[in-house]
Amino acid sequence: MKTGKYPDMPVMYDTRSLYPELADMEDMYEETEHLKKGLKSRSVDPVHSMNAYVFKQHDTPEMEAVNAKRGKPEEWMVLLRVSSDHKTGFQFWDAGEIYFVIHKSDLEKKNFSNVYCGLESS
Repeated sequence: MKTGKYPDMPVMYDTRSLYPELADMEDMYEETEHLKKGLKSRSVDPVHSMNAYVFKQHDTPEMEAVNAKRGKPEEWMVLLRVSSDHKTGFQFWDAGEIYFVIHKSDLEKKNFSNVYCGLESS
């Protein structure tokens, strides 16, 4: 498994409230997919990620954390996303991902006692 840094961008389906300045991208599916493909590194094909975006059918991981914990969505970030992966034998329901979201102030203090954990599956 290769590791490394790679650029990422939000899926506009569920992030309109977090990134209103990018709302027009929702209607630009082909252009957005072309941009994502251009950003994708040839040396890294991410299955799991840190500090990345997570696609969800409803809400966002950040909104879920706010609803379960406190604060505003922009104060939270995805700390870790672990996806179902046949290479390692990980399977979260049918093809899901488990994600861990942390308040940015807690991360700054290295306080991991208030991390929110969620699961998304199709």
